[in-house]
Amino acid sequence: MNYTYFNLDQAADSIYAAISKDGTGSLGNAGFADLGGETVVFDTFLTPAAGEQLRKAAEALTDNKVKYVVNSQWHGDHVYGNQAFEDAVFFGTEKLRHVFWEKHSIDVEKVQAGFSGYLNS
Repeated sequence: MNYTYFNLDQAADSIYAAISKDGTGSLGNAGFADLGGETVVFDTFLTPAAGEQLRKAAEALTDNKVKYVVNSQWHGDHVYGNQAFEDAVFFGTEKLRHVFWEKHSIDVEKVQAGFSGYLNS
């Protein structure tokens, strides 16, 4: 299947790497794995739209709902797609959680101005 925000590579049995396409709303890389009845996503891209496409790909290829999301760090290209996974259980370090809330009280107008090209893709 062709995805707007990423290329999908199968890294191993039931493990997929979602490699960002330049100039789209993904920016960083992500991935997911079938845990045998449950799916875990690793990072969620820069935009909710890219995160939503990642979620759909993960659920279609694993035939499971996404149950877990692991955020590796607090930068926007790893966490702004979290909105597409609101019913998942999130994992990260305590420092990540603290810095995330400190850094990510979002000024929507500022984000839209800074990332208008990504947000409109």
